Amino acid sequence: FSPASSPRRYPGDAGDTGGNEMNISFAWTTEAYEAGRKNVTRRDWSNEYMRHFPVGSVHRAWAKSPRAGGKPCVKFPYLRIASIRREPLSRLLDDKEYGKAEIEREGGLWPGGVDEFVNLFTDREMRFGDPVRIQFEPLTVLPADKESNSPTGGEGVKG
Repeated sequence: FSPASSPRRYPGDAGDTGGNEMNISFAWTTEAYEAGRKNVTRRDWSNEYMRHFPVGSVHRAWAKSPRAGGKPCVKFPYLRIASIRREPLSRLLDDKEYGKAEIEREGGLWPGGVDEFVNLFTDREMRFGDPVRIQFEPLTVLPADKESNSPTGGEGVKG
């Protein structure tokens, strides 16, 4: 996977209406995200969509999708991508320690543990195969270096 070569738009750029940049919504897990307990998410994304989220890029975090009338997250309104990759759900089941740690990184919201979490994905059609695992750094402010229009966005967690 290689990042898109076109210039990035960043949240807060001129003309940003909350619907044109690449956002990440935490509708189901807003509380865990805003409490700082969540720094990983899994999504059913196409490879093409995934290219909009290169390592180091900064995105707006939403409590609910702006297309659904949502609002940006308050405590951590931005996030920086630390790593992004496709990962089979079976890894969570086959490596028990990794699975347990990932459930915590996902916010620790599933009392049924790994099995309950994996069922969220297996109980519905996965359009694009294995889910995309995104690790991120929640940010309280938009980094000043976002003006560089560079997908690395300066210093930060690299995955």
